[in-house]
Amino acid sequence: MEEVAKSITHQIGGIQNDALRFGLHGVKSEIVDSHPLQSSQKSASRVDEMMKKQCMVNLYGTSFPLKMDLHTQILSRFQRPPGAIPSSMLGLEAFT
Repeated sequence: MEEVAKSITHQIGGIQNDALRFGLHGVKSEIVDSHPLQSSQKSASRVDEMMKKQCMVNLYGTSFPLKMDLHTQILSRFQRPPGAIPSSMLGLEAFT
């Protein structure tokens, strides 16, 4: 017997081009940032991050930035159980 793939085409969240839920689609808005300084801020923070990692490699060796990235990933996943109080991510804040 062949199995027939069953799918519901109009599930909630199944339609990705719904203008009322997701806004009007525009190619320019996906390419260009909303403000000119926003792109320069992103590139400056990216360059700053790369320089910090390169300094750590030069000072402590190649394994240290990898270890820090691993710790950052672990601490960013740890959160408080759902409830009234949001997670403060204190471990991640103290580490970075």
